[in-house]
Amino acid sequence: MEAFSKLVNLLETLRGEKGCPWDRKQTVKEFKTYLLEEVYELIEAIDKDDAAALQEELGDLLFHIVFISQICRERGLFDIESVISATYEKMYRRHPHVFGGTGSGTPIEKKWEELKREETRITRPSPMCEADACAPSGVRHIETGVEDGIDWEKLDHIHEKLAEEIGEMKAAQESGQIDACGRR
Repeated sequence: MEAFSKLVNLLETLRGEKGCPWDRKQTVKEFKTYLLEEVYELIEAIDKDDAAALQEELGDLLFHIVFISQICRERGLFDIESVISATYEKMYRRHPHVFGGTGSGTPIEKKWEELKREETRITRPSPMCEADACAPSGVRHIETGVEDGIDWEKLDHIHEKLAEEIGEMKAAQESGQIDACGRR
């Protein structure tokens, strides 16, 4: 875990008083676009079955997670340690078939959703289903497609379509046709 501590310390330095001016001015909201880009690059590395690219893109995503956690630590909200601890606890709870010593006859995926609903008391659809106004139209359809039973393994063009949608949104934003949330 020494490498992880070094990464956390790097972010503290970059965001510190003598750090990088660009890094110091970043906010959590500004990471929305960066995160989407990194996830698309990660998906591309997975699709290409490219281990070197996969490692790099996982690192880029991890960097963003640590960066956002550092900003939140500075604001007194939480830090990367609490993110890791909360994730550990959640994943432990959601695997009672492994850590609870008992299996229920319920399929794992169904049990996962039951536990998730119990934990968060979700009474509404996922935010992705609500088709956030800032998401490209291709992204808005991902969760809907999954819920409709679309087999993504057979839809090779999904990544290209999402990249195309993002490109169109960027071009429209740069030309002033839409604002940062896609409003005309």
